[in-house]
Amino acid sequence: MPLPVEKKNFEKEYQEKGTYYHNLTGFKKFFFDINYKLLAEPIKPTDKVLDVACGDGAFSDYLPTEDIIGIDNAPTAIKFAQESGKKGTYKVMNMENLDFQENTFDVVTCSLSLFYFDESNMDKVLQEIKKVLKPNGKFIFSYKNLDHSKIQEYIATLDSTMKSFSLDELKEALKRNGFEVEKIVGTNLMLNLDEVPEEKLDEIYELSRKLAYYLPKESYHYVVYTRINK
Repeated sequence: MPLPVEKKNFEKEYQEKGTYYHNLTGFKKFFFDINYKLLAEPIKPTDKVLDVACGDGAFSDYLPTEDIIGIDNAPTAIKFAQESGKKGTYKVMNMENLDFQENTFDVVTCSLSLFYFDESNMDKVLQEIKKVLKPNGKFIFSYKNLDHSKIQEYIATLDSTMKSFSLDELKEALKRNGFEVEKIVGTNLMLNLDEVPEEKLDEIYELSRKLAYYLPKESYHYVVYTRINK
């Protein structure tokens, strides 16, 4: 059954808040660091990478390759990426219509954005990613754990929501579009750290990271490693 997720206008957010990643501190900065490291883990220096929903290009700092193209449908995000001097090329483009030739990329990545698609357009997005991947290419993405009750409790307080996929539905969508799931790992456990002394936070963050890796269903987000069958 589709699950609710917050609905966002990313162009508006980039216009109002600037470059999101570079303004982060504390746990959020720690989490994004984990997220990006896990996404980049299997990527080789010789790989040609397409980063979809790339935002301001922060993920490129974690990639071992120079051969990167980042696309996003928020023009302000792409402007930030271009002006920051990030390695790679950045273009305004929609994930539902990837303007690249077939079999172009070794790897496609997507950080924390695929859950903003629903049953009306998820198949189209996955087919576009499949199209541009080389045979046996990899699609690696991070996804919010919408199945977790704590996340749904938070989403229930929001004014603007949309429907997206549960983990089981996501696996089914990947399978019917020709992707084989190789591994799913967690990024961080959902813990209340309000009473943890500040000097202990880094230690707790690191313990959370290690445990979450093996407990994706208890994690706030998880990273999915897939390979294309074509």
